[in-house]
Amino acid sequence: MSFEGYYQCMCKNGHNWTEELYGLETEAICPKCSEKVYWWNLINITNGSYEYDEKTKAEFRIDGYIELTPKSRKVCEHCSSVLEEIYYIPIGKGHLINSRKSIN
Repeated sequence: MSFEGYYQCMCKNGHNWTEELYGLETEAICPKCSEKVYWWNLINITNGSYEYDEKTKAEFRIDGYIELTPKSRKVCEHCSSVLEEIYYIPIGKGHLINSRKSIN
């Protein structure tokens, strides 16, 4: 059986991006500001991303994705598209590169 997934990544400035499963290195660079990856989380999509709960009639995530909390957002005044979004680094979830410790 094969494993499928990807990494959620953040730099210390709060930019969020994804890396291929076999592409994350401690030297991964933020595409927005060129800072090194500071925080990461592995997303396992081998068995899908959601399951359905018959009792609650709702879907829930099974892939380990961490919903990030926005800190600030820059929006184009002409077309309202998001130009940049900064996130809080999740406390108690994922992994910090600098400490080499899990913060789950």
